Amino acid sequence: SHMGIVLEAGARTRIAESWGKVRLSSLEEFLSKGQPGQKALVLRFKDPYTTGLIKERNSRLMETYRRTFADKKYDPGFLWDNTD
Repeated sequence: SHMGIVLEAGARTRIAESWGKVRLSSLEEFLSKGQPGQKALVLRFKDPYTTGLIKERNSRLMETYRRTFADKKYDPGFLWDNTD
């Protein structure tokens, strides 16, 4: 399995993913890592309040990504608190 988080980077939409290390990829790069014929599943928040907060705070989300996760090594345990 492979997952990513969609982030807006300026005018471009990027996917934060961990493939060896945490990095931003284009949608095409991200999808190319799947199995041939495999479909991608996209999950979105339905709550208008939550989606509004995400849009409103996108620049802070990008800064948090850069400061905390960018270039970190892949975490095979999927631990939420693993930031080393």
